[in-house]
Amino acid sequence: MAKKQAVSVSKFIADRNESIKDQRNNIARIKKHKDDFAVAFAALNIVARHAELDGKIWASADPEVWYRWNGQVELSVSAHIEMESVPSLKEGRVPATIAIAEKAGFEFDITQDYVSESYAQRAYKAIGNFNGVRVRLTLAASVADDAETCKRVRTGTELKEVPKYEIICN
Repeated sequence: MAKKQAVSVSKFIADRNESIKDQRNNIARIKKHKDDFAVAFAALNIVARHAELDGKIWASADPEVWYRWNGQVELSVSAHIEMESVPSLKEGRVPATIAIAEKAGFEFDITQDYVSESYAQRAYKAIGNFNGVRVRLTLAASVADDAETCKRVRTGTELKEVPKYEIICN
């Protein structure tokens, strides 16, 4: 009797076919609840349109449909709107977009900064519920290199002691 192969082209194709089947099922679930997602996407588009008023944005939104063990449906959207090269985080486009998002029904709960040698960004995270759809919005703003009111500033250096390991055999 021949041994079963650990890897094969047939196994690869079968795995990809299963993945395609899962994607089609996911799309069918989203299509079934398309009308339920409409209000959530309308709120996201209000925020996105305002965010792009005086600059570029990148936006994405991923809807998901989950069926619980008891048959209840859980609808959610994970959305990201990124504003590039903003001159300030305290005045202008960023706080105005946050205010519009709050009027649309989002509640901001977390901010998180991402800063490196060449990059500075603040992410504002919010949650909103629209027609039974839970939306997690991340509104990110990258600070322009030539910004005068907000700048990426080196505040020091950090030394870390990191354990080093190797394999030793007797």
